[in-house]
Amino acid sequence: MLKPDAPKLAILDWMMPGMDGVEVCRKIRAAKFVGPAYLIILTIRDKTGDIVKGLKAGANDYIVKPYNVEELQVRVGVGCRVMEMQATMARQINELEVAMAHIKALRKLLPICMYCKKSVTTRNTGGRLRATFPNIAKPSSAIESALTVTKNTSSRGWIE
Repeated sequence: MLKPDAPKLAILDWMMPGMDGVEVCRKIRAAKFVGPAYLIILTIRDKTGDIVKGLKAGANDYIVKPYNVEELQVRVGVGCRVMEMQATMARQINELEVAMAHIKALRKLLPICMYCKKSVTTRNTGGRLRATFPNIAKPSSAIESALTVTKNTSSRGWIE
């Protein structure tokens, strides 16, 4: 589970040869690996203290034997949905970081008020530059907006 191509969801028994499921959970959570894992402990141990110990060790879910097959399938489905949401959030965070890098680069070219989205000053026009920017959803639209502002400067030095 520590390799990049390892499965991202695991069903672990508490009592396994070599290393028990709780210890596997601890090691996976302590390791710095590529992505999140969804860990389910499936065991005969049904005491509250055992459940707490398993969840504190890093398990996402805990199922007591004997178990219902349909319930196990549904819980695995929940794990898959959680992992999909985590992957979506990771992609969105990455997109936001890229967009922020583009905005920071554009800010050096054309200072923009982050509150009102208007240009603060202009260069080479001898006057003030007034422009409103739509909400910037993609880095490419930010670049297009900046290019439009610089291309559409009127003789008065204003952009309406």
